Amino acid sequence: MKYILNILFIFLTNQIMADFLKPVIIRNNTEDFSLLPFVEVLPNPQENLTFEEASSQEYHAKFMPYNKQIGLFPDKNVAWVRFTLTNDSKADDWLLDFGSNYDSMTLYSIDNEQKVTVYTQSSQTATTQIVKYYGIANYLPLDIHQKATNTYYLRLQLYKNIVLQNKGTFKGSHNIIVQPENIVKNDFEQRKYLGSAYTAIYLIMTFYIFVLFIYFRDKSYLYFSLMLFSTALMSLFPLDTFCAFFGLNKVQESYLYFFSFLLPCFFLLLFARSYLLLSHYTPIWDRIIIGLLALVTLYWLLALFNVWVIILGLSIIVCAIFVVLFAGIVVVTKGYKPARYFLMANIFYLLGWTLTILTAFNIIGSRSLAINGRSIGGIFQILLFAVGLLYRLEEMRKEIETGKEERQKMIETQNERLEKEVTARTSELQASEEELRQNMEELETNQEVIKNQRDRLEKAFEELEGKNLRITDSIRYAKRIQGAVLPHEDVLKNNFEEHLLIFRPKDVVSGDFYWYDEVAERKFLAVVDCTGHGVPGAFMSMIGNTLLDEIINTKHIFEPHLILDQLHKSIIAALGSEGGHLQDGMDVALCCIQAQENNKFLVKYSGAKRPIFYFSNGELKEAAGTKKSIGQTNAAAYFELHTFLMNKGDIIYLTTDGVTDIINSKRQRLGSKHFKEMLVQNAYLPLAIQKEAFLQELDSFQENTEQRDDILFLAVKL
Repeated sequence: MKYILNILFIFLTNQIMADFLKPVIIRNNTEDFSLLPFVEVLPNPQENLTFEEASSQEYHAKFMPYNKQIGLFPDKNVAWVRFTLTNDSKADDWLLDFGSNYDSMTLYSIDNEQKVTVYTQSSQTATTQIVKYYGIANYLPLDIHQKATNTYYLRLQLYKNIVLQNKGTFKGSHNIIVQPENIVKNDFEQRKYLGSAYTAIYLIMTFYIFVLFIYFRDKSYLYFSLMLFSTALMSLFPLDTFCAFFGLNKVQESYLYFFSFLLPCFFLLLFARSYLLLSHYTPIWDRIIIGLLALVTLYWLLALFNVWVIILGLSIIVCAIFVVLFAGIVVVTKGYKPARYFLMANIFYLLGWTLTILTAFNIIGSRSLAINGRSIGGIFQILLFAVGLLYRLEEMRKEIETGKEERQKMIETQNERLEKEVTARTSELQASEEELRQNMEELETNQEVIKNQRDRLEKAFEELEGKNLRITDSIRYAKRIQGAVLPHEDVLKNNFEEHLLIFRPKDVVSGDFYWYDEVAERKFLAVVDCTGHGVPGAFMSMIGNTLLDEIINTKHIFEPHLILDQLHKSIIAALGSEGGHLQDGMDVALCCIQAQENNKFLVKYSGAKRPIFYFSNGELKEAAGTKKSIGQTNAAAYFELHTFLMNKGDIIYLTTDGVTDIINSKRQRLGSKHFKEMLVQNAYLPLAIQKEAFLQELDSFQENTEQRDDILFLAVKL
């Protein structure tokens, strides 16, 4: 009963549709035509809508004529289409051609006897009923006999990312075409053989170019072989077949499509950079191509997140072809001849891609061009590149031969030059041989002379060594004499509470000396720096020591400034008329100490270019000497007298300039400022400890630097 009701329902529906739906008459059995202008579309149907519901009276009035501006899928990813065909041709076998723009297609055919036949093709189901299949295109049979009129319901669905992008970007690419099966079959056979030929050519050229890369190690051959191989791989293994073989899901299939879509373009850009030597001939275009390579990488990253990038991909391909084309033009104008073949090859490749893109936008309605346009352009491209590579090899051969000729000429020129040099050198050697013989004779004569001179030098050396030994012994003896003249430290120890003495001659004997005497309850203490050091300074120190003894003990002059005045006159008298020479004299720091009541001491001081430092009442004080040296002028000298009262426990510091003139490895002087800081830092310590501190500081500052002058530093505590 249910079956009878279904037949009655379909019969009534078909009669109603016959009243309202005008049939499309098929007249020519040799040409195809588009059905879209003649179909009716159910706006925005539910995805689970069944054929019984779509063909019912309820939905009959909802079907609307096809509107190109709205398209088949305005808001939904499912479309229901209704149309009627009348076969007025001489052929019975007709097919519906959907291309590859739909993921699921179900055709319901209702013939004159109200019989319903269902054909389904879907990549989502395992039970796919396809009566006719030619290549990558999807065909469903119409099953309409001559003079028959059939009504059809067609359910179309989109769900893959690739096709969904077609919906959003190529509204006009969703087409439904009626074709005679014999035409489809002939086209398929033609495309199959041409496709096989294209793939074979690509693979052969890939192998050939890769062998050239291995032989020449030129990266341009590698990039070109990879471009050919990626193109051939796409032709040899269609995307759907590849994904089905490896069991990839729809997300992986979509990304693989996006990745492989631009893979040949990526290697073309790399090939253009290397083959055209863009970094050398035109750096600007080289940077543009680098930017396009980065854009291709960005395209692949966007594809990972299923961003709809078909328009971006096609735009990149078009830009890439035009960029390498213009880069080739620029390099040709620069005079690089192999670039001419690159330019012509890419012009053909551009034409092929242009035809493919125009068919993708349905501007050109040729399926043959859609499939073969790019391959035809690619064939011409690789043939021209092959010619270009042969030309490049010929150019390289000519360059090698030219290089060999130039090297041969260079070798011949070098040989001629060497022959001339050998001849000239031989003549020079002959002349040198004669000169050498004469020199040998002179040398033999000179050897005898040298032997006599050596004997005399040995004798003189022995004499000089003996004299040096005697002089050294004399200087050492002079040191003993000088040491005997200087006051012993026990004298200082017995006359002062504490004392400090640092005495470092630069040589064996010193030009610096210290002097002490006690006369009439007065203690005289002096530090003297004589001109020079070593033996001359030592002689001056002996004279100074003797004169000071004479002035105080014999002439009984006790005032320090008068003592220096008399010392000045005596030095001039002792040295005669040459005493005024600037190199003869001495700098003196002299003080006279008298004990007073209540542990007080009267200290009188006078100096010739040397100051006195004393630490009293917790403060370091200084009295400068007169800025004149003893004995350095014939005129009378006036020396200032300084008098001050000191307490028991106060310290007097006397020094020569050798202390402040110490230098370090950086050629920096110790200086008066540093020396005073040392005095202030150590003034509260016992003098024995101060001595160790001063020695350590002087050694640390001087490091391994050679001593410049005699060093004398004397301090006493009252």
